[in-house]
Amino acid sequence: MAALKRQVRPWIIPHSPPINTQLDITHSGKHLGSTAVREFIERSQPDVAICGHIHEARGVDVIGRSQIVNCGPVGKGCYVLITVDDQISISLKP
Repeated sequence: MAALKRQVRPWIIPHSPPINTQLDITHSGKHLGSTAVREFIERSQPDVAICGHIHEARGVDVIGRSQIVNCGPVGKGCYVLITVDDQISISLKP
């Protein structure tokens, strides 16, 4: 198996998204994400953070070098495909 050409940082999977991103906005327009999750991401800069909780805020956002993804509601068939090669690519499905 060939070695990855990039340094791999940890991933995290918090339930709540970080506050003040595109991933924590409710239908009413309020940001309901977690301050603690955001502070942890800013401090530790994981490669990827996979979250949920705010079903209507499905998408991808970035904090520093970290890619953050809210997969959306599995009950509606939503999921995410993450591919790791020289780079990490994130695709929301369907």
